[in-house]
Amino acid sequence: MGYVSLTCAVALCLTFAVSAFSNAKSKAAFVAFASAIRKLPVSRPQWAVPTAALAITSEMACIFLVVVPRTRVLGYVAAFMLIAAYTAVIAIALRRGSVGPCNCFGAGRARPMSLVDVGRNAFLLVLVGFGLISTVTGFSQHQSVLGMAIASAVGILLAGTVVLLDDLTWLFTSPASAGPTRA
Repeated sequence: MGYVSLTCAVALCLTFAVSAFSNAKSKAAFVAFASAIRKLPVSRPQWAVPTAALAITSEMACIFLVVVPRTRVLGYVAAFMLIAAYTAVIAIALRRGSVGPCNCFGAGRARPMSLVDVGRNAFLLVLVGFGLISTVTGFSQHQSVLGMAIASAVGILLAGTVVLLDDLTWLFTSPASAGPTRA
């Protein structure tokens, strides 16, 4: 696995792991996730629980597929399709005026969906694209331990940024971050 593929794999797998775990860690977390899906204008309420279970299972399957060398390409393709579907649902919901919560990383981060979610998913799609291309082309087959460590660290930083994007957005857009006001 080349450095680019390793970076993308680490970032994608950690992002999906946090998402899946945060929505499946308890019955309350799963119910909150299903409730958020139920509020989406693109889903039928009776399909909320199966859809929530399918989303979590799909994320975990993508992790497995990307980690196993023989299925890595399939994993990237599946991840691309899954993230594209998430992005489409969010875009349709926003277009229809939905202000439902985004439980992408658990109910603790629940806030109304916004274009930030579309941007985050667009970034993930680009990341998956780079991972897929670097895996298919076999770019950078000769790696050093240091290079792999750096690639993994960059992947961890990217995943952390994606997962904490809500907090970072709030930090830089909240009234308190605007600095002191003059009266």
